[in-house]
Parts: sequence; structure tokens; C-alpha cells
Amino acid sequence: MATTTIVTAFISGANNHRDLDTYMTLGAKLLVQTVPTVCFIEKDIYFKHFHYKAHDFPQTIFRLFEKTDNYIYMRKEEMSLFNPITDNPGKDTREYMSIQCHKTEWVRMAIEMDPFHTEQFIWVDFGIFHIMDNEDKFRLSLQNITNNRYNGVRIAGCWDLSKHSNESALMQKIHWYFAGGIFGGDKRNLQSFAALMKTAVNQIITDKKSLTWEVNIWYMVYKNHRTLFLPYFAKHDCTILDNY
Repeated sequence: MATTTIVTAFISGANNHRDLDTYMTLGAKLLVQTVPTVCFIEKDIYFKHFHYKAHDFPQTIFRLFEKTDNYIYMRKEEMSLFNPITDNPGKDTREYMSIQCHKTEWVRMAIEMDPFHTEQFIWVDFGIFHIMDNEDKFRLSLQNITNNRYNGVRIAGCWDLSKHSNESALMQKIHWYFAGGIFGGDKRNLQSFAALMKTAVNQIITDKKSLTWEVNIWYMVYKNHRTLFLPYFAKHDCTILDNY
């Protein structure tokens, strides 16, 4: 009986970082694995790229989800002061950050669905295969992380969490206290994380008329709720899975 559910999602057109076919190729590497997975995806993308070969993804449950189902995306017109300091403005758009900040909500939704009746859930970025060396290592890494059990939010981080940044800096530039691609744990603590994240995001949009990277807001939440988190060190490479 499965004990862990992988959660992922893909929404198109958020930026020009990669073309759609590249994302579909990367995502298929995740969805084809023999681990219980819930994937939130747009109707058009699903029927164009996955429906006709659903037999290739026997452990993946697809749930249709449109841009307009994202409460953050629906507030994008309120982000009139959105002006991040970034060397990649074509990637770091309001739409992109709206999707990134919705990761915790997708996990919450998957927990409420609980199609595989598991106690542990892990968010894995749809295109995370781009950090891996080969498919065999990827398969073993995913199997290994689903064998781990945590009572708290197990989350990958790159920077020293004892070195603090203020809110103004967090609103302007990306801070890699957390790596972004992986977090997981038990249902109760992940639901708490999702609730705290949603409150923080809504407050930022209301007060700042802007939005920032999800990893920055995760750090804001962490500063006030440290006991919720079980951080581990990783880089943006295979260690993000290996050290989970």
C-alpha cells in the first residue's frame, strides 16, 4: 500500500523560460514513474499531450485546473507595483510567480482528494528532471523520497537560515533560503503551511500591490513558524532529491 503521494502541476504561458514541448518532455519523465502522483493541468494541455497515452502514466491521476482557478492569478491586476529586480524578466513575470506561489494550494487540494489514501505528500516541480543526470537515477531518487516519513514540512534550502533578510529585500530580489522544487511531509503540517502561505500571499497583494517569489514568501512564513519546518541543505541539482 502506498504511503506517499507526489503532487505536481503545469500551467502554460506563464513566461518564455522554456517552450511547451520541452516542458512536456520533462514532465513526462516525472509522470511516468511508478509512484502515486496527482498532476494538476489545464484541459487543453492534458488532451493534447497526455490523454491519448494515459496508459503510459498508470500511477498518475490528472486533475484539470485552469489559470482562472488560481486565486492569485485572478488578483494579478491588483499587482500594479510589481517590479522585481531580476536578470531574467522574461521568466519572472506576475503570472509565473502566481503559479509558483500556488504550489502549497495544490498540495492542500491533493490532500483533500487523497486518492491514494496516503499520510505523506511531496510537492515535486513538474520539470524537475532537468536537474538530473539520467532516468535511472531519477527513478531511484523518487522511490527513495517516497519512503521517508516526516512530521513537519521537510523542505530543501540553499542559504543559511540564520542569516536574515528584511521584507523590503524579499519583495525585490530572489532569496534562496529555500530551493523551491521540493517540499513534503504529513497532511496536517502541509495543510498548515498552505493556510499560512495563502494568508501571506493575500496580505502582500493587498498591502504591497505586488508579489514576490514563492521561496521568499516561504521564508517569511518560516521566520514566524520555525517549528513547522524541517529544513535540509540542497543545491539546484540532484541533492534536492537525494537529501530529502
